[in-house]
Amino acid sequence: MKEKPLMTSFLAVNFLDIATTAYGVGVGFQEVGFYGKGAVESGNIDNAFLLRTAVTAIYIGTYALAEKYGSKFAFPIEKSMQIANVIAWGVAVFNVIQVAPHLFS
Repeated sequence: MKEKPLMTSFLAVNFLDIATTAYGVGVGFQEVGFYGKGAVESGNIDNAFLLRTAVTAIYIGTYALAEKYGSKFAFPIEKSMQIANVIAWGVAVFNVIQVAPHLFS
């Protein structure tokens, strides 16, 4: 069951990113993502977080189904999820480093 840790990690990092982004925007940081920036400027950040969660769930579900049924797309989907996971953790760590001083001041 190697796919469970990958899916759990991907879900966890996305929730961490949403949490740090919400806190950061609340204390005056700027969102740099193209969709998130527009959502923050229009005051619609809740919908951006909902969309992000939905896309994450669809991505995880696609990966789980491909792994379960042995699709020919299982390997590329797994590799893309691994790459996305590494990138997302890098972004999350960067966000935490920026937000942490404001949490403890």
